Amino acid sequence: MQTKLNSREGREIAVLLADKDARSAIPKQHNIRSFVDSKNAELGESKNIFVIATGLLLPDVAAFVKHANSTKRLRGLLVRQDSYQSWITQLLDMADLRSLRNLLVHSDNEVVSRVLMAWNYGAQENLIADAAVLGENLMIRDCALNRYVLPFHAIGDLSAIKLDDRSRFKISEEGSRISWPDYGVDINLDSIKSALDPGPSKADSELHDRLYGGAIAQLRKDAGLRQTDIEGLDERHLRKIESGSQRATLRSLEILAKAHKLDINDYMNKLAQCVSKAKRASVNK
Repeated sequence: MQTKLNSREGREIAVLLADKDARSAIPKQHNIRSFVDSKNAELGESKNIFVIATGLLLPDVAAFVKHANSTKRLRGLLVRQDSYQSWITQLLDMADLRSLRNLLVHSDNEVVSRVLMAWNYGAQENLIADAAVLGENLMIRDCALNRYVLPFHAIGDLSAIKLDDRSRFKISEEGSRISWPDYGVDINLDSIKSALDPGPSKADSELHDRLYGGAIAQLRKDAGLRQTDIEGLDERHLRKIESGSQRATLRSLEILAKAHKLDINDYMNKLAQCVSKAKRASVNK
């Protein structure tokens, strides 16, 4: 597949698609490019590389994965469990890939979509990729492939879920929340981080929301838009987002981007620049 990658540093994403069944899970975004040949020059030059494979295909991609990892350009190796799932550990050993930190073994191609979309929006550390229940713990991987181990007793609402029902959770399409519908329990990654590290995590989350809320407000004002001009977004809701008391959802960001007559990627890029400027100003005070 001969396609030119987006040249903006840190925004282009290249996917080596060895698992053909995952083709439909690749988001249709202009800066996410799929390749089927590991020797493609443009793939090799990318700064953000993901490899999508099955356990049986690991030997075919092992050399490329190890090279991309050694040059610090491999963002994730996403391995789908196939009919040989009980052999996944042995298959990883045979390919000499078991020790990779950015390895995620999954059983659902929705995981692939969540991870790539999160990286596309620069929100990989704020969204959930996958989760599993192991004994008394909820195991979570975010879209940056960081791992969290949350005891069910750490959050009051979780502790009320019966043992047999703990695995009956749902992860939202974009990875913003994990829920147990039968119990009306719904938590996000911030809640998980706060439960594991109440002090710094909560403070970081509040700072993040204030900075991004302020950036959303600044871009709106720079564009000459009033809060009432954002069609599809309630004025009260937008006020909460801009004050930092409520985090913007992916849908809200898409609505804001449309109001600014921008592609969502360009809007997110402008937000990131605005936040960086605010951080620098804060440090220089």
